[in-house]
Amino acid sequence: MAEQALDVELRSNVEYLERYDYVSRKINEAVDVRGSVLAILVRGALENQGKVSNRRRDQYQHHVTDAAFELIERYATEALALDPDDLGCDGRDGELDA
Repeated sequence: MAEQALDVELRSNVEYLERYDYVSRKINEAVDVRGSVLAILVRGALENQGKVSNRRRDQYQHHVTDAAFELIERYATEALALDPDDLGCDGRDGELDA
């Protein structure tokens, strides 16, 4: 029973990280957002059904463009809707599938 629970938890964590990597990669390809700021915004969007909270928008409005906020929301929503196998990461050190 504990082993099964651990397996489910690990699988859930891996799926979250795949989604996080997907969004971060897409944003980094499109716009320049400081890494620590991007990490906070992506994590928040993934935990908030693809939306960046108003609090975070206010907090980072001078560091992140409106267009970047929109992209983060778009890619977070997309990542949440995709099957983890379709996120473009093979699970080995963040390498992209060939």
